Amino acid sequence: MDQPEASCSSVEPRAAAARELLLAALEDLSQEQLKRFRHKLRDAQLDGRSIPWGRLERADAVDLAEQLIHFYAPEPALEVARKTLKRADVRDVAARLKEQYKKKYREHVLRQHAKVKERNARSVKINKRFTKLLIAPEGAALEGEALGPAEEPEPERALRSDTHTFNRLFGRDEEGQRPLTVVLQGPAGIGKTMAAKKILYDWAAGKLYHGQVDFAFFMPCGELLERPGACSLADLMRDQCPDRGAPVRQMLGLLPNARLLVTTRAAAPGRLQGSLCSPQCAEVRGFSDKDKKKYFYKFFQDEWRAERAYRFVKENETLFALCFVPFVCWIVCTVLRQQLELGQDLSRTSKTTTSVYLLYTVSVLSAGPAAAGPGVQGELRKLCRLAREGVLGHRAQFSEKDLERLQLRGSKVQARFLIKRELPGVLQPEVVYQFIDHSFQGFFAALSYLLEDEAPGAPGGGEAAEDSEEEGAERGFPLELLYCLYEAQEAAFARRALRALPELALEGLRLSRMDLAVLSYCVRCCPAGQALRLVSCALPAPQKKKKKSIMKRLQSSLSGSPSSPATRKPKASSLHPLCEAMTDQQCGLTSLTLSRCKLPDSVCHDLSEALRKAPTLTELCLLHNGLSEGGLRVLSEGLAWPGCRVQTLRLQQPGLQDSLQYLAQALQHSPALTTLDLSGCQLSGPMVTYLCAALQYPGCHLQILSLTSVELSQQSLEELQAVRTGKPGLVITHSALDNHSEPPKGLSTSL
Repeated sequence: MDQPEASCSSVEPRAAAARELLLAALEDLSQEQLKRFRHKLRDAQLDGRSIPWGRLERADAVDLAEQLIHFYAPEPALEVARKTLKRADVRDVAARLKEQYKKKYREHVLRQHAKVKERNARSVKINKRFTKLLIAPEGAALEGEALGPAEEPEPERALRSDTHTFNRLFGRDEEGQRPLTVVLQGPAGIGKTMAAKKILYDWAAGKLYHGQVDFAFFMPCGELLERPGACSLADLMRDQCPDRGAPVRQMLGLLPNARLLVTTRAAAPGRLQGSLCSPQCAEVRGFSDKDKKKYFYKFFQDEWRAERAYRFVKENETLFALCFVPFVCWIVCTVLRQQLELGQDLSRTSKTTTSVYLLYTVSVLSAGPAAAGPGVQGELRKLCRLAREGVLGHRAQFSEKDLERLQLRGSKVQARFLIKRELPGVLQPEVVYQFIDHSFQGFFAALSYLLEDEAPGAPGGGEAAEDSEEEGAERGFPLELLYCLYEAQEAAFARRALRALPELALEGLRLSRMDLAVLSYCVRCCPAGQALRLVSCALPAPQKKKKKSIMKRLQSSLSGSPSSPATRKPKASSLHPLCEAMTDQQCGLTSLTLSRCKLPDSVCHDLSEALRKAPTLTELCLLHNGLSEGGLRVLSEGLAWPGCRVQTLRLQQPGLQDSLQYLAQALQHSPALTTLDLSGCQLSGPMVTYLCAALQYPGCHLQILSLTSVELSQQSLEELQAVRTGKPGLVITHSALDNHSEPPKGLSTSL
């Protein structure tokens, strides 16, 4: 009995909105144009039906609008009117009718998204708070052919997210094709959602995709998953429109050419590939150093406080590095603002995101009359339990019943760490709660195991844990483990944990600077006998220093200050922290393998410096890394250094040819090198002659030389045979040499 009333109540707002748009269009028509419109409308059929001529013959603009809505329903009426206007040769009005709703919708989006809620539920204007992010297009494939130095492409440079960068996301590729799907990927808190909201806001303001996109919608997947019951795309679109009279049918007709922007965490794109058609990927890399400072000034809105807070963070190298993540930057600024307001000293430091989150939690709970009391401590335990239940059950949203069950409704921790949201329901909106960030939920879930007295776990925890393990395996379990060890900041514990992993193997990953910082910490703590293998891993591009102005360069030139390349200090590479960690006296790394990682000269320079001081490194494998002549030269200098302890070198790099002379020179002076594997390399006749001379040098201690799969001339084979005869202790392996002695166990002949 009540259903028709509900239906009528839902149709009426749609009819009113459609009536307003139709009247605005029809009242602009002249009498002659209105007459043509009535005649054309008589033949406008929809599902085989059209308005009878008797209702149209004497109808004015108001009557026509009513007839259209009554006969066709609100949304189809707009489309019928637009097509009829075009057939009546009133195309300008037809276009205006189409544009009127587009304009109305854009104005609605501007109002809806002018402000964004921060993690503590404060609303701020998006233009006042949004700070440009670094966005890098998808790089070249990590696997495949090994490029030579001349063929190696320049690393893609991350661009700051201005209007031009956002427009380029859907730009044409080298073949002139424009992608319809773009995936923005990056870790939690890096700014993906804020970037998507800023793109939507700038579109509505007419700054982006002008004339290319008619309607744009923001659909948070987390809310969609929690939405009760089935829901059509038309319903989702209508929910975001200013009224129920939206031309949804027209919007759905645009879907074949629609553009889709997806945000996902860096580890999840693999699961999306089967659902997306040829997506173009881009990586959100957080703030540049320049934009970190801008964020501080936007946050504090007080120059004195902003400068004081920024200087404090800038002096703390570790904390400043962590602030490339916008969410971490927000936490740091929030804590520092509280300390400045209370007149406290900004002396507390943090080295990890865990310590930053802990500092934020303590600061928030320490404020107010009931600070740190037993009541607040009990609430914190319950909050941690809620977080753990969510993680194990793959839930990010919680009902009011969940909060009542744990007695968290109205608590201090609810107000500080949970965000209240309203989702569309069947009869009325459904209230749900979620943590201020997914990473905070994980933090509190981990904290629960320290705070809870009872045995950890939850109903169904075994199954959920199994799923989590599968997800962790997809993301690269070793790297996830290293992050845990880094967050703990306990060197002795890290060393004990790494004993269970004698080889750390990372394969096919796009390593960020934070990944390398974590890896470097663990290498510094690794036990004796540890091996590290990086295969097909993309290294971050080196940070470019700001160029000096022309005046400063002229002054340097006139003052005679050294600026020639010969006297300039080489720029540190992205692997510099790792190479530096290898030289730590507590580092037990004995084997390092870099395969298909495309090492520029700057990496070779840092690696060469590490070879001179690494206390335990005895094996180095460099396989298909696109080494240049200069890179091999500086590496050879490190191998020849008196303090170098490398005993085994495996080098596979086609195309170097005569550049191997630098390695041959190193053989003459290397104090420890006893095994050299050049399998798969290209050796010219003169190069073999040079190598044979080096092998006979008194300072050469080489005992094993592997030349498997190396093409050699007859003369080169004879020269090598002569060297072997002259040095009985030297084992040379090659299929064409009459060598019946088996190579020692452990020598790889096919890497």
